[in-house]
Amino acid sequence: MTGPSTSGPSHRDILRLSLPLIASNLTVPLIGLVDTGVAGHLPQASALAAVAAASAVSSVVLIGLNFLRMSTSGLTAQAHGAQDTAQTWLVFFRSALLALGLAAVLVLARYAIASVGISLIAPPGEVVALAKEYLHIRLLGAPLTLLSMVSMGFFIGIGKPKVALVMTVASNLVNVGLDLILVPGLGWGVSGLAWATIGGELAAVLAAAPFLFRKWREDAVPLDTQALWDPQAWRKLLSGNADLWIRTLALTGSFAFFARQAAQLGETALAANAVLLQLQALMSYGLDGFANAAEVLVGQALGARDGARTKRAIRLAMQWSLGLALAFSAAFALGGEGIVALMTDLPQIRQTTASLLPWMVLSPLVSVWAFTYDGIFIGGSWTRSMRNSVVAAAVTFGVAVWVLQSPFGQHGLWAAFLMFFAVRGIWLAVALRGKVEGAVS
Repeated sequence: MTGPSTSGPSHRDILRLSLPLIASNLTVPLIGLVDTGVAGHLPQASALAAVAAASAVSSVVLIGLNFLRMSTSGLTAQAHGAQDTAQTWLVFFRSALLALGLAAVLVLARYAIASVGISLIAPPGEVVALAKEYLHIRLLGAPLTLLSMVSMGFFIGIGKPKVALVMTVASNLVNVGLDLILVPGLGWGVSGLAWATIGGELAAVLAAAPFLFRKWREDAVPLDTQALWDPQAWRKLLSGNADLWIRTLALTGSFAFFARQAAQLGETALAANAVLLQLQALMSYGLDGFANAAEVLVGQALGARDGARTKRAIRLAMQWSLGLALAFSAAFALGGEGIVALMTDLPQIRQTTASLLPWMVLSPLVSVWAFTYDGIFIGGSWTRSMRNSVVAAAVTFGVAVWVLQSPFGQHGLWAAFLMFFAVRGIWLAVALRGKVEGAVS
């Protein structure tokens, strides 16, 4: 059984969902650039190093909890596709409660997190105090950060990506504005950057609030408190989030391992790879827009138990993602050296980066499958397969680095890195077989 045949979704549907999300995703690097620029103009050089060290810790802790966004969007899309308004809101409130519980732990443990995290990075002595100061403040904003993730996942799941764009733009504008007011304006230094980030997270939550209240009034569904605490629903939520948390740890660990291995090759190699990873991040932010659209379309189709619609959503997501991946490859092939020239004027780094650009041209065509399948699997809440794919890819990456980096240097490292993405895509492609039929039968 594949469910009732439908004509949707259409190309217009996937563009309507993906374009706001691509725009939202591409604004994300702005904050890091502004924080770095502001910190880089403080009198003490240690400020920039402190922000870099503290941001690395906060990213692992907070971005590591981004599974809240993914699980919320997948489960919300399924409930919305089934036209179960009550269940849609129950998903939101359960995720919000989980977010607040996790945030409370982070706030209470922020001094321990800062101490352990900074000690693992081991920055120079004069940087330690400033980095801890930043983290002590930044982690106070954990409730806002995690609620923002849940709200964004909710709106993506019900097919309203423009709200996610509004939230991101509001957060970025307030963050940048407060950076400039608190640091060069009021002289708050590193602590000002942390408070500015919290201000941005508050702006995102406040931007989401009127849309949430309006949707709640429109749906006019009373909250079933007994169903809210249903043990089976909580087991499903916690199990899916546990899978995604393990996946995120393996993912961030692999990227950290890449940076570590690049550092072993010398300062020039580290700098060149940092430039290329910015291009990789730009590409991934763009492709994630179609992956996010796949979450919505696949989740809603599965919620409606419509196999034909689900398969069409998968085909459309693949087509548009591959098209954008080809565009990125062409851009890197034709204009890669020009892009690098905008990012650095150091001849040695430019030369090293140019020698590695062929890997960057190949990367979108290899990476696209992992990104798109991730969106499809989030829509289906098939989190165990996602977890296993990244763990298998991380192991493959480690072995490939051990085999290839010594004889081939940076080229061996990049070959291993692309294997990491390839294994994820292949694993999920194989895992997808039979899942649609099983979900709608």
